[in-house]
Amino acid sequence: MVGIIDREAKISACINTCNDEDLIEWSVSSVRWVDEIVVVDTGSEDATIAIAEAHGARVGHFAWNDNFSDARNAALGLVTADWVLVLDADEELEPATARYL
Repeated sequence: MVGIIDREAKISACINTCNDEDLIEWSVSSVRWVDEIVVVDTGSEDATIAIAEAHGARVGHFAWNDNFSDARNAALGLVTADWVLVLDADEELEPATARYL
């Protein structure tokens, strides 16, 4: 029904990453308020995974195949919430925007 807001709906944040140890904490921290944070790593060789996990993200893995859509779809397949906020590791959700979600 149009106009009805489900206040019980859950929101997931979905972030794909690879070798983003300098960015992932910033990105994950900007969506700490969501119900679930899923980070899908496509082959990091740095501390990206450990940092994401240390900041509350559930980390999945995807073997990089030169296709961003496949990696994003793999990440979307791991979320469990009703709504999904998709970010790249070099993006953040500004606090003022979060209140509207």
